[in-house]
Amino acid sequence: MIFRMFNLGIDAADRDKFNRVGQHNLLTSLQDEVGTLTMYSTHADAQGRDNYIFEVYADDAAYQVHAHSPQFQEFSAMAKETIKKRAITQLKPLFLFEQPTSFIVLAGRSVVKLRQLTVDDQQLAKLKATVFPKLQQAIQRDPDYLACLIGRDQDDPQRLVILTNYRTAAAADRYESLLPETATDLTPETIVSHGGLAFQG
Repeated sequence: MIFRMFNLGIDAADRDKFNRVGQHNLLTSLQDEVGTLTMYSTHADAQGRDNYIFEVYADDAAYQVHAHSPQFQEFSAMAKETIKKRAITQLKPLFLFEQPTSFIVLAGRSVVKLRQLTVDDQQLAKLKATVFPKLQQAIQRDPDYLACLIGRDQDDPQRLVILTNYRTAAAADRYESLLPETATDLTPETIVSHGGLAFQG
């Protein structure tokens, strides 16, 4: 399984084009690519200059299908013109759980939160033993808890990335206390998922 986070910086003037082409990329990929499991396009600032993209693919073959698709080629061409800053984090999947059915989120219609924290092996073991089971139960029981994706930076194993997605603010209020530290709010532009992710490593 492939799990990646991109931090992309663009000019505010390019926001509409970036989001339009990006949305076409994500929606078409959901429709055409069974191995493109989930994709998030979000931003962290009001102007939409600081963007976070998250992708999960079944394997490298699935990623290659996406990378050679017409919709991604269109996005890639646009990105060369608009992206001013680009950072990629390759993540080792630790906990990827979602609602069982496909979902699409457009234009800010869910609550997305990002945590990036430093943990040692003992702290991670404690999270796996005490927090991960509670997160899994919450997602299985509550349809408003859309997803929780947790990965470990492959280049910096003590860095943990946690992405949570809730259908409503009330659901976020119910479950955010399960996780450590303060989260950054991300505004979703387009989120697509086949649903059904249920992985713990």
